[in-house]
Amino acid sequence: MSGHRFDKLKILVVDDNAHMRKLVLTILRAFGALQIFEAKNCERAWTLLCEHNPDVVLLDWMMEGTSGIELARKIRTDPHAPDPLVPLVMLSGHTRPARVQEARDAGINEFIDKRVSVKTLIKGLTAVIRSPRPDVRTKSYLGPCRRRRNLPEYDGTERRAAMNRAEKAIDQLKGDFAEWAQDEVRRLAEARQLYAGKPDVASRAALLRVAHDMKGQAATFNFPLIARVAGSLATLLHDLPDGKELSLALVGAHVDAIQVIHREKITDVSNKVAITLARELEARVADILR
Repeated sequence: MSGHRFDKLKILVVDDNAHMRKLVLTILRAFGALQIFEAKNCERAWTLLCEHNPDVVLLDWMMEGTSGIELARKIRTDPHAPDPLVPLVMLSGHTRPARVQEARDAGINEFIDKRVSVKTLIKGLTAVIRSPRPDVRTKSYLGPCRRRRNLPEYDGTERRAAMNRAEKAIDQLKGDFAEWAQDEVRRLAEARQLYAGKPDVASRAALLRVAHDMKGQAATFNFPLIARVAGSLATLLHDLPDGKELSLALVGAHVDAIQVIHREKITDVSNKVAITLARELEARVADILR
């Protein structure tokens, strides 16, 4: 994949998390992308989509208001969409096979774990730019063929140079990661407080969005055990059956654990105390969901 291809691409990035947008934009710019548009919600994304008709759309799944999956369906089916077959790349912490299949069914071309790296992001873009799956039109579906193929690796001097530029750009961002992690921990504490004060559908959804973000981003910020505990909390919030009471104590135990791991700067995945705590929380969640 050569640099001039990115130079000519118009890319729309849709994510309600400012840190994630900055990370993705940093990688794209290192690969030579110049025409990048960003939106923090799907309403703004639709406006930019109609104004600029991008070549590729990178979007998060879980956002406040309209979700990324709903935006994907709108792009594929709305008669006012400028290009209903524009390549869509989903960045999400929802990596279970059923969720990936749901994304495919909504017309997503490529699905990337939100624990994004230079290699995974560029590989996903390479797939939709250089080896797109054929488009399929039926009465009930419009989008890429949902059968996955083994995609070739693209290499070359320019690509390796771009990869090096992107890795160096990420290294320069690492000085901000501690502050970003602190912001996310603060968001989580505020979301817990909001839910504790008013435990309704909206406050629970807000708490889930923050847990989902932390699950996908904390490892990038060098806090892999925070990602693990946040993943347990996200599972609890997402999978708890309707009608079953959500334990505020268990939510609080997850948030407290994340705060401790962050405060003590536990970045080692082999830390026995933190691992034990994570396992205990996962076991309690598994027991409740049985």
